Amino acid sequence: MSSEANEIFCRICYSETNPITKAKDLISPCNCMGSVKYVHYTCLKIWRIKGKAFSDIKKCEQCHGFYNIPGEKPLHSFFVSFITLALILICHLASILFFKNIFEAFATIIEEFGSDTFNDSSKGLVKFDKTYHLCCIMLSITLYMIFASSKLLSIFNYVFTFWRLVHFGFMIDKALFTVFSIFFLKQIYCEMYEKIDGLYYYVMNINWMDNEVK
Repeated sequence: MSSEANEIFCRICYSETNPITKAKDLISPCNCMGSVKYVHYTCLKIWRIKGKAFSDIKKCEQCHGFYNIPGEKPLHSFFVSFITLALILICHLASILFFKNIFEAFATIIEEFGSDTFNDSSKGLVKFDKTYHLCCIMLSITLYMIFASSKLLSIFNYVFTFWRLVHFGFMIDKALFTVFSIFFLKQIYCEMYEKIDGLYYYVMNINWMDNEVK
C-alpha cells in the first residue's frame, strides 16, 4: 500500500515512463501538488502546443502558476512589450486613416446637401473634427471591448462620457474619459501581451515534436 501511495506518474499519460523516449524524465514544472505534481516534459510540450490558446501556453490551468522548465528560454519581456506597444500604435494609426475617410465622406455629403435642416449637424461635425484623435481612440477601444465581450454598461459609460466631452467640454468629463481610456488600454495591453508571448512560444516550438521523435 505504501509503495502504491508513493508511486509517481505523469498527470497527462498516467505513466512513469515517457511514452515517446521511454525514459523516466518526470518533472514538476509548476506549483501543483499531490498526484498532479509530475508530468513528462514531452507530454507537457504536446499538451501546451497542441491543445492550448496562445495566452495560456505558459501557464498551468490547474494552479494558474507559470511553468518553470529547465532549458526553456522565454522571449525577453522588454521585447514582448515593444512588439505589443508597436502593434497597438499600428492599429491606432490604421484606425485614424479609416475613420478619417468616413468623417470626410460624411462631411462632404452634408456640405453638398446644403440644407438648413443640417446646420446643427454640421456644427457638431466641426466639434467632432476638433477631437478627431480622441474619437479614434474611443472608437478603437469601444470596438475592441465589444468583441472582447466586455460589460456593456462600462462601454456605454465610456461612450456617453465622450459624447458629453465633445458637446460640453466639462473638466470632469475630460478626467473621466482619460481614466476610462487608460483603464481600457491597460486591459488591452495585458491581453495582447499574453497572446504575443504565447504566439512566440508556439512558433518557436511548433516543429519540436518532429525533432524530438527523430
